[in-house]
Formats: sequence, structure tokens, C-alpha cells
Amino acid sequence: MKKLLIIGFVLCLVSCKSELEIITAKKISVTPGIASGQKYSKYVISFNKKSNTTIKIDSIHINEDGKCYQPNFILVKEKFSTQLSVFSENGTYVISASLLNTKPLESECNIAKNGAAIYFKEGDKSKVITIRAFSEEKKSLR
Repeated sequence: MKKLLIIGFVLCLVSCKSELEIITAKKISVTPGIASGQKYSKYVISFNKKSNTTIKIDSIHINEDGKCYQPNFILVKEKFSTQLSVFSENGTYVISASLLNTKPLESECNIAKNGAAIYFKEGDKSKVITIRAFSEEKKSLR
């Protein structure tokens, strides 16, 4: 419980200066149900948009155990299935990114170990939100 409160406090501090407010940040370690399957991590980040400005998520960088990745991601509004690239409505949005079949970046990693950075444009201004910690969850597929 104490760890969850600390993570929530860090997320609040990180997101308070932006129009995006991080609600939850989860790292899901997925173990496939077959022996030949590759273990991988999936990241799910929920955030609240607080204004009517137009926002476009450019990229996400994830530092997993000291290696940086730039995975493809899916952005949807909560309770909707349509994938978005640009959004302007207030509400809760979810970003899902998987490290399955994603190669590490060769450039230097400037993100906290086991953290992430979301690069986005708010109107015509480039901004970044950093996430310093994720709550962890394990999932086995059968």
C-alpha cells in the first residue's frame, strides 16, 4: 500500500505541469502459455486530458532494465475502441505499448531506469511527461 501511494505521488508531481494528468501506469509481465513463446512486457498508461487543446502523441520511450525502447503504441479513449493519433476532447485516454519484437534503441538513454517518457505536441509546442515508476503485474497466457 505504501509503495502504491509513493507511485501515485510521483505520478502526480510529474504530470501536474501539463494538460495531461497520469492516472495509472502499469507494467504487465506476460508469460506465454507455450514453452517456445517469448516473455515480454506490456505497458498500459491511463491519463486524463484537462483542456480542449489539440494533442498528438509523437512517441514513447521506455527504459527497461537500463535499455531504452521506442515501441509502437495504441491510443484510445477509455470505453471506446477507435484508435486515435490526435485528440482534443476532455476525458480519460489509455496508451498501450508492448516490447514484444521491439529492439533496443542504440542512442543513450536519458530516462530513469524502469521509467518512461511520453513525447507529445500540445498545439504547436513540444512537451514531455516522464514516468519514474510503474506498478507491476504478472500475467500468464494459456
